Amino acid sequence: VVGATVAASLLLVAWRMYVIHVGVFRLRLEFEKEALVTLWRRGRRVGLASIFGIVSNRSDTVLLRALSGATETGLYGVCFRLVNGALTVAGAAGYALFPNVTRSLQMKSNSRSLRLFVALPVLLGALLVVGVGLLSHLPVWIFGDAYTLSRPIMTVLLVALSLQISSQYVAKGLIALGHERVLAPAQALAATTNVTLNLFLIPRY
Repeated sequence: VVGATVAASLLLVAWRMYVIHVGVFRLRLEFEKEALVTLWRRGRRVGLASIFGIVSNRSDTVLLRALSGATETGLYGVCFRLVNGALTVAGAAGYALFPNVTRSLQMKSNSRSLRLFVALPVLLGALLVVGVGLLSHLPVWIFGDAYTLSRPIMTVLLVALSLQISSQYVAKGLIALGHERVLAPAQALAATTNVTLNLFLIPRY
């Protein structure tokens, strides 16, 4: 997995160097102090929020392994990877729309990109909730009958996924509006709540 990740990163770097070399994109290096200060001021807030988000999303498996058995951790880990992959794909559309959404919000224009940005999380969330009964069988379909007991876990994670997708798009919208300062406190609260509930509920269930 590590080797594949490194290889993919190197290929991406090579591709970027090629498109710059042939003139598809022109590389212009300029030092603009005001732009860098603004980027640092806003970027550090988003970065801090991302750290809290990682803690919130990744602590489940760590605490489950520490407070429960290997079987439960394995079943949860498989479901988590499937759901996390789906979240990444759903988020990719948001990243693609983000530049146009930012311009639309700044210009107060009801563009098609903005409407799609608002509609996507609602549509995806509704599809997940409606299809949860069918999608909860995914681990069994992919990995076999040994993962039959994962269905309740997958059901809970799919419902959570529908909320995470909406949360992810709301966060992008806040950044586009220049309100990223609220992200770090919100993610810190989410991480604290998640860890606390895991510590309380895992030993009991």
